[in-house]
Amino acid sequence: MSRFLPFLIGAVIAVSSCTKQPLIEGKLEEPVTTSLSFEVYAARDYNDVYYDNSLAEVRLGIGVINLKTNITTVVWDTSFSFRQLKQYPQIAQKTLISKMIQHLPNSELLNVSKAVRYNVNGYMSMESSGESVTSTSKLVSVSL
Repeated sequence: MSRFLPFLIGAVIAVSSCTKQPLIEGKLEEPVTTSLSFEVYAARDYNDVYYDNSLAEVRLGIGVINLKTNITTVVWDTSFSFRQLKQYPQIAQKTLISKMIQHLPNSELLNVSKAVRYNVNGYMSMESSGESVTSTSKLVSVSL
C-alpha cells in the first residue's frame, strides 16, 4: 500500500488541477459620446475685385478607425462646393457645424479631416489635414 501512496497523491493532484475554472463574463465596452464641431470662415475680406476669380471648395469628415481591423468607416461628411472666397462668411458670421458621435474608446479611434481646394485663375492647389480625437470634444477650424 505504501508503494501506491505517492502514485495516489500524484493522481489526486492531477485530477484536481484539471477541474474547470468558473467562467468569467467579459465586460462589454461602453460607448462614449464625443462632441465634434467644425467652423468655416474667411480669414480676411475677399471683396476686392482682385479675388473675383478665386474659388474654394471645403470638405469635412469624421471617421471611426477600428483598432483591431485597422478599417476606417466614414460616419459623417459634407462639402461646400466651389464658390468665390468672398461668398464664405467672415469670422463673426462663421458657419458652425456640430456633431455628436458615439464610439468605443478602447477599440475605436475617432478621426476628423478637412480639405480645402483652391482655384485661382485656373490654377489649382489643395491643403488637407486629419487628426485623431483624444478628448470628449474637439473644434476644427477651417479659415480660408
